Amino acid sequence: MKSINLRSIVKGILQVFTLATLLLCFPLFSHGIDVPTLSTQISDWKVVVPPNVSSDWWLNDVHFTSPDEGWAVGSDMDGFGVLLHYSNGTWTNIPSPILSSYWYLYDVYFTSSNDGWAVGYDGTNHKGVLLHYLNGSWTTTVNLPDIGTSCGFYGVHFPSSVQGWVVGACDGIGMAIHYVDGSWSAIDLSELISDWWWLNDVYFTSPNEGWAVGGTDVGPYGIGGGIRRGVLLHCLNGSWTMISPPNAGSYWGINRVHFISSNEGWAVGDTYYNGGKVGVLFHYLDGLWTAIRPPNVSSDWGLSDVHLTSSNEGWGVGWDDENLRGIIIHYQNGSWTNINLPDVSMNWELKGVHFVSPYEGWAVGRDWVNNRGVLLKYSVPIPAITLQSPSDNAPFGACSLYSPPTFSCTAGETFKGYEIQFSSDNSFSLTPVKVKTTTSEATITSSTWKRVLSIPGGTVYWRVVGTRANRTKFISESRSIIIEPPQAVGNLNISFTSKGSLPELFWDNNCNTKFKVWFGSDEQFTKKKTFAFNITNPNDNEGEFMKVLTFGQWMAIRKLVGDVSGSTIYWYVESWDGLKRYNKTDVINFVLTD
Repeated sequence: MKSINLRSIVKGILQVFTLATLLLCFPLFSHGIDVPTLSTQISDWKVVVPPNVSSDWWLNDVHFTSPDEGWAVGSDMDGFGVLLHYSNGTWTNIPSPILSSYWYLYDVYFTSSNDGWAVGYDGTNHKGVLLHYLNGSWTTTVNLPDIGTSCGFYGVHFPSSVQGWVVGACDGIGMAIHYVDGSWSAIDLSELISDWWWLNDVYFTSPNEGWAVGGTDVGPYGIGGGIRRGVLLHCLNGSWTMISPPNAGSYWGINRVHFISSNEGWAVGDTYYNGGKVGVLFHYLDGLWTAIRPPNVSSDWGLSDVHLTSSNEGWGVGWDDENLRGIIIHYQNGSWTNINLPDVSMNWELKGVHFVSPYEGWAVGRDWVNNRGVLLKYSVPIPAITLQSPSDNAPFGACSLYSPPTFSCTAGETFKGYEIQFSSDNSFSLTPVKVKTTTSEATITSSTWKRVLSIPGGTVYWRVVGTRANRTKFISESRSIIIEPPQAVGNLNISFTSKGSLPELFWDNNCNTKFKVWFGSDEQFTKKKTFAFNITNPNDNEGEFMKVLTFGQWMAIRKLVGDVSGSTIYWYVESWDGLKRYNKTDVINFVLTD
């Protein structure tokens, strides 16, 4: 069955969930120089009056394909699903298909402006609702696999137009159906969990990997009886497994999940705490889920959805039952904060949110006073310059000297020229390297890139300054690049150490180009012999160094131990990379044989 939150129980409404998102930079103007600052002011969110639908209705989710076109779905008290279409500045109520006398819509997802899906629950026939939008028309999907006698569909996601997933619950257990090239098939999840459980949301980072979230009841059902825990499922190459989530209490669930890459994502929900509820935040990074302390909102609140625009920025939405209002929390550079919002009414909540760009988005929900859906629009000016690549905190080593990166940005207006500035500090008090270009994209030359990598400190900050025709300037936000430290050569090895053959030296260059090999008669190198080698590009030969010693070199090494078979010869390698940075290996040894 569907997870039910406290607000829904009190007001007799089945809980549905949401979809969230973003933040952004916008310029302030001073003395001809525009400097972007991060802002989350009330003025960034505006209440939009919804169209007339019925006497009592609400919205559960929203999805946009462009700034000019989007969809929102929900339900009304008359028992019909609600479909709203946004086009060129206007929201319109779209007549929905006649499915039964009692049905709802919970989630919506579009792969393009002409192709989308909406899911829900048909209470009359006790089955899931799956609507397909194609080329201007919504139709009911009828050719579904046999998955149970009593089902509800709560989440939908398509990583591509030809592959998608729907999750929910059937006959008391979580369910999933998979869409491939026009056909739906059932996925058997019955063996994963033995108790009463359900799935609320699904998100795939690629056609082969995704996640689903929900909840499970253990023991007597209902609030105050038994235990409720969140559910995390992971799909990899067609195989679903249950992942143990972090502990969030004795009665809690996960409502939505969103990933920004296969290595990083977030999940949100709510947990009972001290007689009320508190929002739950889980962070997935490099294979590990971690519980994150939520911001202080009130004594009774929860999260319905989450959306991250990057690893540093994102939004979560939900409800505050203590203050009877919707909430939005904002994530920026590792910290979540509660955001002030405009007043909608004396009692309202947010269920879903989606941003088509970092500069414009929508949040939807329910106004309990006026008995209608809530529409909030987020809009900020598009920065004149937005950095594109490299990504923030991108690592670079000496190997990049031989294929320098391209620096790029997008411009919201016309600039006469650009200057890429590099500095060791984020205030750019000194800019030892500057690169001028007439376009918004520039590949740095090897000589200039060497100067950038040589800036001390290990972290180099960069930004773009655009100059307009009237000579006023716009300064972009800044990003950083991480300069990797020098490394000794790796996997040091020598082959054929017998007197009857010439040995070959092997190692991984690790971005080094100059090498000095030391051989010694003992660990103190009382007697020693050195040989120097140089290469042009450490990336050649897949980054591996190979050198067969000459007869003269091999004889000089053997003489260190009197050319006595069974003697141990010690050796190590010093190295310098293209930035003239030094490192050396540990001392290793080999035995001279006949």
